[in-house]
Amino acid sequence: MKRVINIDWLEIFCIERGEKDADYFQRKGYKVKIRDYGTPQYREMFTIYENNLPFIEIRRNPYSLRKEGGIFEVGACHVRLANRVLYMTKPINRLRQFLCAHGYEYKAISRIDICCDFNEFDEQQDVQKFIQQYMSGEVSKVNQSQLSAHGSDLWSGRHFNSLRWGTNRSPNSTKLYNKSQELREQGEKKPYIREMWADAGLDAQRDVWRIEFSLTSQFQTIENKKTGEIVKKELSDYDTPERLMYQYFSLHARYFDFRQVRYTSTGALVRKYDCPKIATLKYSPEDAPYICKRNPTKEPSPTRTLKILANKLDEIRKDKHEQDVYRNAADTLISWFLFKHNTKYNQVKEEKLIAYRQTMESIRKFDEPKKFVLTLEPRKISIAEAQHEYKQYQERQKFIKEQKEREERATMLRLMSKFGIAKPEEPCLWEQIDAASYQQYCREVDEYIREYGIPF
Repeated sequence: MKRVINIDWLEIFCIERGEKDADYFQRKGYKVKIRDYGTPQYREMFTIYENNLPFIEIRRNPYSLRKEGGIFEVGACHVRLANRVLYMTKPINRLRQFLCAHGYEYKAISRIDICCDFNEFDEQQDVQKFIQQYMSGEVSKVNQSQLSAHGSDLWSGRHFNSLRWGTNRSPNSTKLYNKSQELREQGEKKPYIREMWADAGLDAQRDVWRIEFSLTSQFQTIENKKTGEIVKKELSDYDTPERLMYQYFSLHARYFDFRQVRYTSTGALVRKYDCPKIATLKYSPEDAPYICKRNPTKEPSPTRTLKILANKLDEIRKDKHEQDVYRNAADTLISWFLFKHNTKYNQVKEEKLIAYRQTMESIRKFDEPKKFVLTLEPRKISIAEAQHEYKQYQERQKFIKEQKEREERATMLRLMSKFGIAKPEEPCLWEQIDAASYQQYCREVDEYIREYGIPF
């Protein structure tokens, strides 16, 4: 069957070398249209035109800089190819030429949408009928359980023209929709898409449907099925029709996997992977050599808000012109944030950690800790005694946990009282168990149990 695969959205993250604002491109002879407002991340946004048509969109000048406790490097920006350029010959090469000509350093793909347009599924399977089967429960999808649907509710029946799996925050989403209808509703603003259909041999007089996969920066790694190698996706993975086809069908194999629902003789659902697979767009294993994966997880970093707040409080703490009551309050709050969130990020300087320790000691007005030292002589106690000691150990562990929770609540109440949020309460007692003694005790009990097989 005739079908055409293309990129419908391409946005990358870059570092600009030097000031590449709108004035810079105007001096270079480009027509530039500046948007009156920026984005939540960037102060500036403008579109560069080529032959009076949109070419490149740039968002730059970030609010949150890493040197100020934020998230972006100096010069960070996002560059997006205009939609019409993506339907021209070798769009990625045009993007590369632009980056090289103006000194941008490419970092990563922020978002890419890959689509496949067709009149009907293979073997002349009607798409609208397939959608009806899916919505009625005759067909089910593997992966991506979040669903949104759009259509019309008529007296003759419900007709769906768009299905989407995944959410706006998903690292990847899948969409099946009537592209012809969308173009009609938009007033045929994209004639170049219909021109592409004609070149590919699609029947533009009939509805053309589209399967589209949208991948964010969190979903830019692939695994080679043969070697098992996991690599980061780059622009070179999409710069030829053959490579683009490989990437598309790798996604199609995993995220457009539908099965005919089957039931056992008892009425139970058959395991989905044991149900027959529905061939929508056929492909060979050579057409899908990769498995698309989410980026490897990293140790979570503190939020931007926490970083900014900690730095602002640190400024107040070190301001000699500020009243002592406010400086002490900032010091206490820094300590509490570090304690509460177990913050480990590099932006916390050694002096902050020292202040944390000092402040926590000053606000803890608990009695001297009572140390419990327990000893156990193996092979010289009865089973009943061992059971009793073991039960005591479990109770003490629970006691330690509860006391720590009470300490945290008491600390928070003191902070709230200090700022007039709540009335102070009487300080609670703090008892600390000697951890080393208990660990030794636990090891001895475990050893005794292993040797004598005591059934607790």
